[in-house]
Amino acid sequence: LVGLMNEGNTCFLNSCLQCLAHTVPLSSAILGPFSELIQTKGAAARSRRDTASLSEMLAYSFRQLLKDLCGKPSYSTASASMLLQSLQGLSPQFAGNRQHDAQEAMRTIIDGLHEALNRKPPGRPKCPEPPPTTPEAEIADICWEHHKMWNNSLTISCLTGQLQSTIECSVCHRKSHCFDPFLDLSLPLSKSGGSDNFRNFGSSRSRMTIEDCLSAFVAPETLDPSNKYYCSGCKAPQISTKKLSIYRAPSVLVLHIKRFYGVEPRSYRKDDRPVVYPLNGLDLSSFMRHFSQQQATYDLYGVCSHFGSLGYGHYTATCRSVDNGWYCYNDSSVTSVQDPVDSSAYILFY
Repeated sequence: LVGLMNEGNTCFLNSCLQCLAHTVPLSSAILGPFSELIQTKGAAARSRRDTASLSEMLAYSFRQLLKDLCGKPSYSTASASMLLQSLQGLSPQFAGNRQHDAQEAMRTIIDGLHEALNRKPPGRPKCPEPPPTTPEAEIADICWEHHKMWNNSLTISCLTGQLQSTIECSVCHRKSHCFDPFLDLSLPLSKSGGSDNFRNFGSSRSRMTIEDCLSAFVAPETLDPSNKYYCSGCKAPQISTKKLSIYRAPSVLVLHIKRFYGVEPRSYRKDDRPVVYPLNGLDLSSFMRHFSQQQATYDLYGVCSHFGSLGYGHYTATCRSVDNGWYCYNDSSVTSVQDPVDSSAYILFY
C-alpha cells in the first residue's frame, strides 16, 4: 500500500506501474527467480550505451521499484524517477514533463522487460508456412511454438495470448487463417451497447458492458473494397470479410478501452461513455474459437482510470491487495475503496 510521487505529470506512469506491480505472476518472478539475472544485467548495462542496455536498465529499475513498493511501510511513498529515466532512454517520446498515454507506457515497459529477459537462440528464421490443406488447429500450434521459440521470456509466459484472424472471400467463401500473439486487447467502444449519450446511466438497460466491447472487437468487418483481398481460390482480388477471435487466452488478461480517437491529423477526442465490467468471472468463451477447449474466466485485480481530456487529464489506479481489499492509488495518496468499478476505466487487468 505504497504510493508513487508525481515527478511532473507522471500520473500516466504511476497508474500503470501500480497495476503492473499488482500483476502477481510478473512481480513475484522479477523479485524471485529472475532477480539475480536482472541485477547482473543491470550492473553491466550501466557502462554500455547500446539498445540492449536500455532494456536491461529498465528491467533493473522496475525490480528496484518493486522492492521499494514491497519494503516500505503502508501509506508511505516511493519514487519511480529511476524507472522514468530508463523509460525515456528507451523511448524518447516520454521525455519532458508532458502528459502521456498510460497504455503506451505500459506496452513500452512490458516490451523492455521482454527484451531484457528474452532467452532466444541466435538468428530468427521465418515461421514455416504450412501447406494449404493443413488443419486450422495445427497452423495455430505451429505459429505459437515458433513465436515462443524466439520470444522466450517472462512476459510471454504470463501476459501473451494468441489471436486468430479469419478472412473469407464473399464469392467462393474460401477462408484464410492467420495467428498472431497479443499482449493486450484494444477494444472499441460498442456503437450499439447502451445509449449514445448515457443520460440514463442509472438503469442497467443504458449500460455498456465490457462484453459489448469484446463483441465489437470480434464482430466481422468488410474489408475496404478499394483494397480487395487476393483470394487464392478465385485467383483474383475479391471483396472479403475479416473476423477476429481469441484462440489462446493468456494467464493475465489486459483489456485496453479505446477511448481516444482521431478527428483530424494530430487531433484526438475522448469517448467518455461509461463501461461496466465484472469483478469476478469475466468469461471469454463466447469470444474464442469453439474448439480451443480452454477455461477462460478471469477475476479483476487492477483498473487504470483516466479523467479529463487527453492533454489535461489525470490517471489513477485501483488495485486488489493481498488482503483482498481494494485501494485507490492516486499518485502518492492511497485510500481504501469499497467499489472498484469506475466509469472512467481505461485499462482493465484480469
